[in-house]
Amino acid sequence: MKNCNPTMVFISDIVEDNGKTIFENNMELMHNIPIDSLVEVKWDDWLGDGVCKKVHARLFVYKQGRDCDGTPLYWLSEYNKEGTDILIDHFGKFSVKLQGGFSEDSLTVIEITEDLKRGEGALRWDDKEV
Repeated sequence: MKNCNPTMVFISDIVEDNGKTIFENNMELMHNIPIDSLVEVKWDDWLGDGVCKKVHARLFVYKQGRDCDGTPLYWLSEYNKEGTDILIDHFGKFSVKLQGGFSEDSLTVIEITEDLKRGEGALRWDDKEV
């Protein structure tokens, strides 16, 4: 019987047409949405047993990061860096509640206008939305 020793290849190590790996190319990509930008996002959380939570929210970009292949990602919070952004967790440490790992194409930047600050044009529930 032959000794089977499969070789594992990571997606980020694949070399693209320009001679660089996916990781190298992704690391050259810049974050295009600045910290404290207001963005609109939708996502679904599968909770199991037939239960799904649907979220449609406007949140602030709180942190920028990358995934394992270097793709730029964003972490969102209901607080911006300038506002009341510090919460105390149950261990008494400072923390911020973040939703994380959003790609740029899943976010829509919302301009913060004076009208929006007064609540005009704010995100509202559509009667048809469930």
